[in-house]
Amino acid sequence: MRLILFFIPLFLISCTKIPTSQVTFHTQTPPGELKNTVFSYTHNGRTLNMRKMPDFVTSDIESYRTFPADDGVTYGARFVLKNTAAKRLIHFSTERQGSYMMSVVNDKVSEPLVIDKPLTDGILITWGNLTLRDIHALDIVLPRTSEDEKAWKKRSKEAKKALKAAIKREKKKES
Repeated sequence: MRLILFFIPLFLISCTKIPTSQVTFHTQTPPGELKNTVFSYTHNGRTLNMRKMPDFVTSDIESYRTFPADDGVTYGARFVLKNTAAKRLIHFSTERQGSYMMSVVNDKVSEPLVIDKPLTDGILITWGNLTLRDIHALDIVLPRTSEDEKAWKKRSKEAKKALKAAIKREKKKES
């Protein structure tokens, strides 16, 4: 009985699950797309039909870098794509010029941007709406730009601790 009482707190502590970070990029659908493959998003009073299936996902990203957003409260991020995804981006952005693309990072939607020219540099940007908690979650799954693997692994461990602490603070505020 004492043994069970000893393991219950350890079990509860280990259940603090760290949410996995997800980054997806969705584009505006061409006319005639099936209704069950799109979702609607209102931007500047205009309804945009965006593809449910993302065009680029976290596994397509090689590294990222953050910067302060224009609102002064949140952060933006610059995502560098892997070579195969960067080639796909060139073809994709050439084909879909004039349509919108938006990012979703940890279920937070950013403002859609117009694809005005072929994107040949392999970089996608989110201009804002990311919090420090989102950045800690991204640090766990993605290295920063020009960071070696050893430094990333170390920073990833620190980010896990920081993310757990942030989750605990949020739970305290809620109760």
